[in-house]
Amino acid sequence: MYRLYLVLLFIFICNININCGLDVNNKNLEPPVNSVNYNYNSGFQTIDLKIKLAKHLSQEGVRMYGAYWCPYCDKQKELFEDSFDKILYIECDSKGQNSNLNLCKQKKITSFPTWEINGKLYPGMRTLKNLAVLSNYNPLN
Repeated sequence: MYRLYLVLLFIFICNININCGLDVNNKNLEPPVNSVNYNYNSGFQTIDLKIKLAKHLSQEGVRMYGAYWCPYCDKQKELFEDSFDKILYIECDSKGQNSNLNLCKQKKITSFPTWEINGKLYPGMRTLKNLAVLSNYNPLN
């Protein structure tokens, strides 16, 4: 029983490290959102700024992969408020509305939400500031 506990603990720890989406070589890349930085949207307090960012992400072909039952996907959507409808959202559960399970399998999506930006996958919730940095958003354009 003790060995089973150690194996499960090891798998849990490895899973956290695999799915955290950190890129330690990129100083601009913040970690995925957690309970401490959930409301950290520096520079994106107004709905107008959130709409501009959402439009930029859409124009750049940025995709968010998620599942209808995923609470973190819901929280990610909440960060955008009413502007999330501009984001290209891919449903990865076959029971979800407008599911695109084949694309999720093709992209090897293993956790939700996962963002695809410039062909690279970023698992985990992201702050709006982080999404802006990753997508090279310039609010002055």
